[in-house]
Amino acid sequence: MTIATDMKKKLSKEEIEKQRAERKARRDLILKKMHALMEQLGKEGKEPPLGYVSPVGYQYSMRNCAMLFVQEVPTGVVAGFQQWKKVGRSVKKGEHGALILFPITKKAKEDENRPTDTSISAKDLEVHFSTTTVFHFNQTESTVA
Repeated sequence: MTIATDMKKKLSKEEIEKQRAERKARRDLILKKMHALMEQLGKEGKEPPLGYVSPVGYQYSMRNCAMLFVQEVPTGVVAGFQQWKKVGRSVKKGEHGALILFPITKKAKEDENRPTDTSISAKDLEVHFSTTTVFHFNQTESTVA
């Protein structure tokens, strides 16, 4: 069986639930470590390392920098799979990324008493956070020949 056919193989509900549970356990452990680090640094009056940037120069948040630090990602340029593709690099086969948080905003449910207008204020938005995977520059290679 080839890799392509392995990937097309449908997973059973039990396998999917097992994968979800493993991802949740990994995320929870990273968040627990990150919160412990932030608390320790706060007591010492220090800032977490802020040496993580995207390929286009975006500075990651303090919380995401702390998450990367506790996952032992070296400081430098980190980005998601698609971001690396946009700048002419690809993630090396078999590399495992690090988790960071990203916000998901959606419009709040309509309230019958609220007047309907086209403007949306901050009160009208719900913000949730999810995780995504990023890769360090050392985990990529150039796709430009």
